[in-house]
Amino acid sequence: MPPRPRRATTARTRLTTGAASAASRRSGTDGKSSATKRRPTGSRATATPWKGRLFDASGRDREVEVGPRTMAALNDRRLLWLDVHGADAERLGELAVLLDLPPLLARRLVEPGDRPRVDVGDDRLVLHVFTIVSEEGRERTVPLTIVAAPNVVATVHNEDVAMLEELRRHTEGDTSIGRVDAPSFVAAVLDWQVSGYFRVIDELERDADRLDEAALDGRRRRDPLPELVRLRRRITGLRRLLTPHREVVAAMTRLDLMNFVESEAGHHYRAVAERLERALDGVETARQLVLGSFEVHMNRTAQRTNDIMKVLTIASVVLLPGSLIAGMLGMNFPAPFFDDPNLFWVALAGIVALALSTLVAARWRGWF
Repeated sequence: MPPRPRRATTARTRLTTGAASAASRRSGTDGKSSATKRRPTGSRATATPWKGRLFDASGRDREVEVGPRTMAALNDRRLLWLDVHGADAERLGELAVLLDLPPLLARRLVEPGDRPRVDVGDDRLVLHVFTIVSEEGRERTVPLTIVAAPNVVATVHNEDVAMLEELRRHTEGDTSIGRVDAPSFVAAVLDWQVSGYFRVIDELERDADRLDEAALDGRRRRDPLPELVRLRRRITGLRRLLTPHREVVAAMTRLDLMNFVESEAGHHYRAVAERLERALDGVETARQLVLGSFEVHMNRTAQRTNDIMKVLTIASVVLLPGSLIAGMLGMNFPAPFFDDPNLFWVALAGIVALALSTLVAARWRGWF
């Protein structure tokens, strides 16, 4: 079979620019193998039409109803994106038939599991990942299944996924994306997913900085310790989410997957893996910030305790001489000077003088 012509990389660059992926803008070639470009036959496709977005490098992008004729018309200059929202198991089975998935991949599509994973069969792929949503200072995950076949990418989810909407707006009207192959488009989706992780990491770092300022603010009466504990739990949860994804993205570049991920697409997956590693480093940085905030809080608490003890000590030292004099004068024994009432004012003046002298001495020594 004669080799296929090289395809432009401009569309791939545009896909990943919005996700701030500098590594994904590397130049290179993208020769799709004949196995990768085998089109789904659609012979078993369901009669119920699917809605999808067709990126057509030879014409214009448009929303289409997907059926056997649409699948048969796909080629190197047409890429179809199916965004499936809230489909039940029966509907997902119909999607598996439409994309001509092998039995194993069809089962993974219907029952993806609760951990990130990737399954590859011939020139088809089912990838299960988790996006993250931050709401009112709390993070939660939204499962996302990505299915790739020659010239077709399907994203399956049961809830709204913000990064898919951003990707849709970013690619709207860009007909050059039709020249992008399915593996490269999957890499772009993963790149936008990692960008969502970076946004959450930035939010965590801002919260850590805010707690630092709160811990250093002597006028703040609210204890920041509960917020520090919650922030540390959020960081721990994010790290537990990211770590399995590192294994999945790394698997995309292994040699046993090169029949599907090859040429320029392989560079994209390596770039995504590098960004994911930076995201994990960012999580560790946020964790160190929280630990630093905790140390600042503990030091500030110890300082406040010392200040309180200092005030109590100075008050005791100031009042002790007066208490001693008052105790001695209050002893029940006859003495000639008790007959003179003016001596009360003399004793009071002496107590005040000793208290003032003690305060002056403490100030001179820098006790307060």
